[in-house]
Parts: sequence; structure tokens; C-alpha cells
Amino acid sequence: MQFIRKNNKNEQNTKCKKCKKTTNKLHNTCWNCHLKNEMKKLIIREIGRTKRWDQNYKSATTYNDFSKLITTSTTEEKLKKVYKKGALKLHPNKGGNSENFVKFKNLYNKKLTNF
Repeated sequence: MQFIRKNNKNEQNTKCKKCKKTTNKLHNTCWNCHLKNEMKKLIIREIGRTKRWDQNYKSATTYNDFSKLITTSTTEEKLKKVYKKGALKLHPNKGGNSENFVKFKNLYNKKLTNF
């Protein structure tokens, strides 16, 4: 048995809320406006991530803090910045634990080879 769909005038003549172009049947926005909205959402998410990363960077003092920062670093500049600060805090000559420093250095080298 085939289902026959009635053509409704409202479905075919819908227009985008923002740009007033005709849209696909049931949608309220055209494809261009939809993509713009999605890009805005992605940019807002990325800004939130960078703000949280910066806050964590400022407050980092232990091996666990620095290891989280290295794993979440998205650019090579950030990675080097974290390594420099972490090396100064965790180095055995500066009062840190030698085992944690070696782990930290290995983690940095692994992440650096991925870039």
C-alpha cells in the first residue's frame, strides 16, 4: 500500500526567517543561514575552550595540572608554553620530583611529534 502525501501550500512556499529565500519544504531556514548559525555555535564553543585552557594554565602547579594542559593543547605555541612553565615547576633542581619530570618530558615529546 502506498501512502500518498497531500501537497500543502504552506510546505512549498516556506521562506527563511532571516534572508526570506524559499526553503526546503518543512525547514524554517535556508541552507546558508543554517551553516552560518552552526559556525557561530562552533566559534562560541572554541572561545569557551580557550578561556578554560587559559584559566587552567594560570593556576597550574602540579604534575597532574600540567599533564592535562599538555593533552588539551591545540597549537604548538601553547604546547611549548606549557612545557616551559611545567619544566620550571617540576624540574628536580627546582624542588620537583624526578619521576614526574621524566613522565612530563615524555608526554611533551609524544605530543610534539603529533603536530
